[in-house]
Amino acid sequence: MYLKNYTPDTASMLEAIAGRVRELSIPVNLYLDHIGEDTGPNECWERLGIYPVLSNIHQQGMDVERYWPIVNSKTGNTVCRWDSFKNDVVIEGLKTLISDCSVIRFTGWAKTDDVSGWWYGLFADVIKRLNKRDLEFLFHPGDVSKKLVFEVDELLDIMGDYSSYGRVTLVLDEQEADQLWNRLNGRASYATSAGFRSPDAREKYLFLFNTMSIDVLLIQDDNRTVLLSRDGQLDLAGRPIPQLNMPRDCREYFYAGYELGLLLHLEVPYCVALGHAVAGVTRMPAARLDSKALFTYIKDWMADLHPDEVFQQSI
Repeated sequence: MYLKNYTPDTASMLEAIAGRVRELSIPVNLYLDHIGEDTGPNECWERLGIYPVLSNIHQQGMDVERYWPIVNSKTGNTVCRWDSFKNDVVIEGLKTLISDCSVIRFTGWAKTDDVSGWWYGLFADVIKRLNKRDLEFLFHPGDVSKKLVFEVDELLDIMGDYSSYGRVTLVLDEQEADQLWNRLNGRASYATSAGFRSPDAREKYLFLFNTMSIDVLLIQDDNRTVLLSRDGQLDLAGRPIPQLNMPRDCREYFYAGYELGLLLHLEVPYCVALGHAVAGVTRMPAARLDSKALFTYIKDWMADLHPDEVFQQSI
C-alpha cells in the first residue's frame, strides 16, 4: 500500500493545538495534573492489562473499585484468568464504565503475563456487547523477541478484533519495530542469507502497517516519531532542546500527550505533535506540567520554527 505524505505545516499544527489548549485550559490542567501524579496503571486496571480509562477530557476518573470484587474465592492466591475472574457484577460494571470513555490504552504486552487472555475476554464480554464503534485503542507490544510466533499471532488477532470497534493504534520504538519485523518474518536480528537484502527501516514499518489490522502505527524514539496511517504518513521531530536530560518516563509523557490529543478530538498528526510538546515540557528545568507551561512550550517551539513572527495568543 502506498501512503501519501501528510501536508500540514508543523507551525500550523502547533498553532491549532495551542488554540485548543487555550480554549480548554481548565480540563487540560485536570488531565495534566492526573498524569503528573501517576503515569502508570493502578492496581485494579493493571489486572485487566489497561491503564485507567477516562470518561472525557474533563477528567472524570472511572470508579472501577466500586464494581471490583473484594474477595475472589475461586482464585485465591493462584494465577487468575479472565474466565475464573469474571462475573455478572464485574461485566456490567465494566460495560457501564467503558460505555462513557473514548480511549483505552493497553499496558505493555510482552512484559505482562497472560494478558492476551484478559484482553480477549475484555473484548468478547465487554467491548463487543457494547457495540460502540468510536473507541480509540492504543496497544504497545514492547520487546517481542522472546515471544513465540503463535503468541505474536494471537496478539495480532486480538488487535484485529478490536479494530472492528474503533481505531487501533500500535506504538513501538525503533528497536521494538525491528524485533516485531524479525519475528513476523521468521528471522533473528543477526541472521543473514545469500541474496537476501535486509529492508530499510521505512520498508519494515510499511510491512508492519500493511500486515496487521491496525489504523495507525507510531514508531516513537526520543524526540522523533514516524506515523503511518490510512490517511498518510508523517515523520515529525519534536522541538530541539539543548539539554537532553530526559526523565526516565519521558516516553510515557509522550503517550499521555498523544492520548490528550485524542481526547481533544485532534487529528492524528496533531496528536503526535501534542505528544512531543507534553514530553518536551517535562524536559525543561523546573517546569510544572500544566496548561500554561504547555502553551508556552508550544509558543516557543513555533518561534523556533519562525523566529521572525510573533505569536500573539496567550492564556
